Amino acid sequence: MRARLSLVLFAVPLFAATTPIVGTFTLADGTPATGTITISWPRFTTAGSAVVPANTLAVSVASGSLSVFLEPVDTSTANGVLGQWYYTVRYSWRGNKSYAWRVPTSASPVNVTSIETDLPSNSSGVLPSV
Repeated sequence: MRARLSLVLFAVPLFAATTPIVGTFTLADGTPATGTITISWPRFTTAGSAVVPANTLAVSVASGSLSVFLEPVDTSTANGVLGQWYYTVRYSWRGNKSYAWRVPTSASPVNVTSIETDLPSNSSGVLPSV
């Protein structure tokens, strides 16, 4: 039993390299936003060589506050390109407009305002280098 427990404890850091993303959202009238953020991503390979299938995640925002953990883009590969892919994000309170999030590697919380940009005009799924 102890050998198994030790093995599990060693495995945890391999998958704990996500970046905490935080944000506070308000509507045009200043009231806190409430709704859903839909986050989609392509199939990618993490820095630790784990393959993550394409998927979509719905995250609830209550009283304007967001907290979610995502795999960093800068150390991951999608479509054979290192660090150039992005998460596609839609806010339920902003209508149909989509945004791109390029998530950096960080142990400290990263604010949405520092990672959000408009989607690229092409459909390549790749943002220009920054």
